[in-house]
Amino acid sequence: MTTTHQVTTPGSHDGSRAIPVAAIAVTVVSLALTVYGAHDLTEILIVSPIILVAVIGVYGLVLPRALMRTSAGGTALALSLPAALVTLPAFWSGLPLVLGVAGAMVGFAGRRAASGARASIAAVVLGALASMAYLAIYLIDGFILGNHN
Repeated sequence: MTTTHQVTTPGSHDGSRAIPVAAIAVTVVSLALTVYGAHDLTEILIVSPIILVAVIGVYGLVLPRALMRTSAGGTALALSLPAALVTLPAFWSGLPLVLGVAGAMVGFAGRRAASGARASIAAVVLGALASMAYLAIYLIDGFILGNHN
């Protein structure tokens, strides 16, 4: 009996099943943490649309196109780098998680591409770190320091 392993590279599939799952997960987590960490209702009403627009734009437009390309290392970095840069100053916006997960997804798909593999791997690392840092901020602030409002 012969077994074959299929290597998945960008362009070989569109990731159509993973995109909605990731979009829903990112939306639920970022909105839940926004509600949890908000000082008042106004903050929730301002930040929630930012998160929803970002998720729709990134997971509805950017991600499907990027996953269909054979080399998307640049796109992966264009998502992961801003996620890492805004983690501390704008964690409240949810953007580190929205962009970080998307960048890691595109980077993961492109890690074995003929070109852009290094950029893709860097995007996976940056996206994952930004996402973990975003979650750590809420964990440390709310659960460890007890600063829940």
